[in-house]
Amino acid sequence: MEIETKTFDPNQYLVTKPGNKISNKSILRGSQRIILSGKSIIKENTMIRGDLATTSFGKFCIIEKDCVIKPPYRRFQNQVVFYQLSIGNFNIIGENSVISSASIGNFVEIGKNCIIERGCILKDCCKILDGTILPAETVVAPYQIYGGKPGKLIGSLPESRLEYFQDYCIELYNSFIPKKK
Repeated sequence: MEIETKTFDPNQYLVTKPGNKISNKSILRGSQRIILSGKSIIKENTMIRGDLATTSFGKFCIIEKDCVIKPPYRRFQNQVVFYQLSIGNFNIIGENSVISSASIGNFVEIGKNCIIERGCILKDCCKILDGTILPAETVVAPYQIYGGKPGKLIGSLPESRLEYFQDYCIELYNSFIPKKK
């Protein structure tokens, strides 16, 4: 598979020792509770709300620009309680998406302009189409495709998707390189 090389201004991105590429224009609230396992990309104008609860990402997660990622919450006796958001390995979150799910498994693709409401569980190897709104507490099973407003099951993915998507995420990461001076 051939992926177009995209360059970034090395003055606009922080490249961490584990290989994360984080835009200086991203907003990481409560950075001490944002865990990046390595080799992930967080693009500009993305906000991650670690100040509300721990948010962890596996390896090779590609977070496109203008996203909001915040932990889910529940109301208990007139209080709002936020709890941890866990995002697995080899995931893509499309630009301008808002995520407040309970968990996202491995090999998950979320399209552009999606809203994943609080408490949703996205199991391994599923796909959310562009513009989908998943209602609160929705569970998406492995190898399923969801789309629409509200999001509902519209198809399934082949078992070969897992290897393809892993290679695709690695290739996206490797093709996002600093501009030469």
